[in-house]
Amino acid sequence: MDKEHGDTSRATGRKSHGLLEALMERYGFTKQQAGRVIRCYHNSMNRVMFCGCIEHMMREDILALPRYSIDELYDFIRTMLGAAGSGETLQGQAPRTGREGGCQRGSIWPPAGLIVVALGGNAFQAPGEGLEAQWRNVRRAAAIVAEIALHAKVLVVHGNGPQVGALLEWAWRSGARLPVDEAVAATQGWLGYLLAQAIGDELEERMGSRSVAAIVTQAVVSRSDPAWAKPSKPIGPLYSGEEAKKLAEETGWRMIRDPRGGWRRAVPSPRPQRVVEEHAILSLLASHHVVIAAGGGGIPVVETGVGQLRGVEAVIDKDHVAALLARRLSSTTLLILTGVDGFYRGYGTPRQQLVPCMTAEEALEAVERGEAPPGSMGPKLEAAALYASATGRPAIIARLEKGVEALRGEAGTWILP
Repeated sequence: MDKEHGDTSRATGRKSHGLLEALMERYGFTKQQAGRVIRCYHNSMNRVMFCGCIEHMMREDILALPRYSIDELYDFIRTMLGAAGSGETLQGQAPRTGREGGCQRGSIWPPAGLIVVALGGNAFQAPGEGLEAQWRNVRRAAAIVAEIALHAKVLVVHGNGPQVGALLEWAWRSGARLPVDEAVAATQGWLGYLLAQAIGDELEERMGSRSVAAIVTQAVVSRSDPAWAKPSKPIGPLYSGEEAKKLAEETGWRMIRDPRGGWRRAVPSPRPQRVVEEHAILSLLASHHVVIAAGGGGIPVVETGVGQLRGVEAVIDKDHVAALLARRLSSTTLLILTGVDGFYRGYGTPRQQLVPCMTAEEALEAVERGEAPPGSMGPKLEAAALYASATGRPAIIARLEKGVEALRGEAGTWILP
């Protein structure tokens, strides 16, 4: 990365903070106004788009430029950030690292356009932790999201496995049976609140703005999806053999053995066809909000014969709905952040080796050979490959803490078309 843009995410944050103060001093902006101008710059592909964004804010009386032109403001920001003459564009750098087995990592730093970030369950609750650890973990994830949001639009999709399990267990112990779609909806509000507050705090500190919103999101699935014939996604609490047998008889649930001992309910995991609230997501992104949507893969719904929607008992994979939204919204990349460094060949063996870069075809072949377990890395690798092959743009799988480094091409597994 060019030295003008800093060698670390902390340096980038310092430069943006310095620009914030410079805008406040030169143009008389408040901290919030200066933060919105910076967001406008980073979310614009060129001078024309930046001018349109500033003109909109002026029409809405959000800010005024009585002594300066918008073009002068644009040039001032470019000079402050060192963009002029640096050889970089708002789209990021061209690929610059060495070849890794036939494909080449690149860099998407500084990022531009839209970045879709899929957060794994470790963003809230790591294995062995209780629910009390959620605030600490989510603030760590929020710092990564906010750093990206200094430069680009961001859409966050998140998992909800432990939280759905906890809700279903609480309901069961109280004698109630909570439908899965309603449990997913409840966790979208629960986890959306945590993320919105934590990301908002980070944005307020860095830019003087809390432009973040969480949306309760429905994902349409097909009644003819083959997943309905063989429920395979374990959810909810562990049951004893006697409890599992009784529930299967009373409800028709499919029960499967859990590696930890005991039995769990299995539900279908159909592929998402579309996201109902897509236009609302687009509107919020266009107004420079960080958007949190499709939590837990989205609330699973089917279309009825009269154009209505009905919730169904299923779980949608969050990486596949993130890839769907990334394709539909023409994102710059799909960034899947999880609890491991990327895709490993021979994972869990003494010879395991991180794969820095692979093609979409190689990724799908690895899934078919069973090199990526279906309950963990498999869906991530498949979703990344489908996104890359459909869009011609890279997808990245990386450890949560390495999100910025992954965009720079310094960490994770890149999946190229």
